[in-house]
Amino acid sequence: MDKKELKGLEIESEEENKEVMVHISGAVKNPGIIKLDSSKRVVDALERAGGATDEADLDRINLAAKLHDEEKIYIPKIGEAPKNEIAPLMSSGTSGKASDKININTADSSELQKIPGVGAKTAEKIINYRSQNPFSSIEDIKNVDGIGDKKFESMKDYISTY
Repeated sequence: MDKKELKGLEIESEEENKEVMVHISGAVKNPGIIKLDSSKRVVDALERAGGATDEADLDRINLAAKLHDEEKIYIPKIGEAPKNEIAPLMSSGTSGKASDKININTADSSELQKIPGVGAKTAEKIINYRSQNPFSSIEDIKNVDGIGDKKFESMKDYISTY
C-alpha cells in the first residue's frame, strides 16, 4: 500500500470511530440521550437503552439503520397510530409535524443539509439569502438561486419558517 492509500484508510477509520449522540424514546426501557460510536446501528442504540418494552412494535423500524449524530430515534408501540413520520429513525428533526421540521430561518448549515437535496453550497445560499430576506413562507425558499419547483417539491415536507 502506498502512502496515499494508507492516508485514505486513516481518514475512513477516523470517521468510523467518531462518536455520535442520539436521542432514543418511545417503547424503550431507558429512554434518553446515548453516546455511541458512529459505526453502530439502531439495534445497538436500542440495546444501550435497556432494550424494547413488551409493547414495542419493532417491525415498524429499521433496526439495521446506521446512526447519525443528533438523530431522534422513536420506537412506536404496537397499535400506536403512525405519527406521519418520514421513516422512523431515518432523520432527526423531520417527523412531519411543523414543530419538528427544520426551520429555514434559523437552522445552521449542518441542519439545513439534512433537508433532501440540500448540500453545503445550497445551505450556504439559503443562509446568505435569509440574512437579507427572512422567509415568511416555505415557498419563499424558491427565491434562493438553485431551488426551483422540482427541488422545492422534494423538500417542502421537511421545512418550516417557524
